[in-house]
Amino acid sequence: MRNAHSPKESRFKPTKHHLKPKIFVYGAHLCLILFVQTNVMSGSLDPQARCDIGRSPIDGRPAHPHLPGSVGDPGWAQHIQASVATLDPDRISMLSWNIKKGSESAWDSDLRRLATGKDLVLLQEARLIPSFYGPLSESMYRNGAKGWKTSGVLTAARAKHVNRCSYQHQEPILGTPKASLLTEYRLFGTDNTLLVINVHVVNFALGLSEFREQIGDLHTVMARHAGPIILSGDFNTWRSSRLEMLGAFAADLGMRSIQFADDDRTRKFGYALDHIFVRGLRPVSSHVESVNSSDHNPLITVLGSVDSIAASD
Repeated sequence: MRNAHSPKESRFKPTKHHLKPKIFVYGAHLCLILFVQTNVMSGSLDPQARCDIGRSPIDGRPAHPHLPGSVGDPGWAQHIQASVATLDPDRISMLSWNIKKGSESAWDSDLRRLATGKDLVLLQEARLIPSFYGPLSESMYRNGAKGWKTSGVLTAARAKHVNRCSYQHQEPILGTPKASLLTEYRLFGTDNTLLVINVHVVNFALGLSEFREQIGDLHTVMARHAGPIILSGDFNTWRSSRLEMLGAFAADLGMRSIQFADDDRTRKFGYALDHIFVRGLRPVSSHVESVNSSDHNPLITVLGSVDSIAASD
């Protein structure tokens, strides 16, 4: 008769008992990974994901439909203060650029040159650290939304924002986050506000669901905003289906795409990656700057209100 406690059986039993807690730990880890992936992949990570832009009027919004009297009149103090706090709807100059984290040489000198005199500077793949802000004017108000590590989207403006919110979406393959930043600004001489949306859209995805989800998150906020809108950034529209979906999204919201005569926008598989869409504004001028300091060429435009441009025409 075989001994119930033979060496072979004795060696097997402890191993079997030791496997139980290991299997339990591995199973717990697997469940945690699946839980994180399910929740991270399917929605916004930003705690400010509930965006209040457009939900209620902004109190204390200064409106100056006419210039005050002669210089020195009391109205001029209010006029100057309001001008600092607002953007001019008849002329808004802006730069939109994926700056590749400032990893290429001469990025800072190019940014300083291109940002000079601009009312709005929208950067994608910006480094959200103080040392990166040097080329921007100290008078500009800066807002950032974090993407991967210390990088993300950065919006700088000559006026201080009156409202902001941001969203974050996950790259389905690489797992790195991409950000969308929404900022709202007062406009001089009107009760309307300007909504500026700076986006870096998910790139490495086989289907369209992640692309649809990211731009879809912006739809509700844009639809309820009554004033003009600028939507700009790196949309990673490297195939026709993405471009068509973006076009349909913009058309549904009454947005129009800014066109460039000398269109040197960065392309992949023949499709431009960077775009500017506007509503309630019209382009006065627009061009693409060719640079070696990033793998994307910057987009530059001057915008004016529809009413003022129609009157001048």
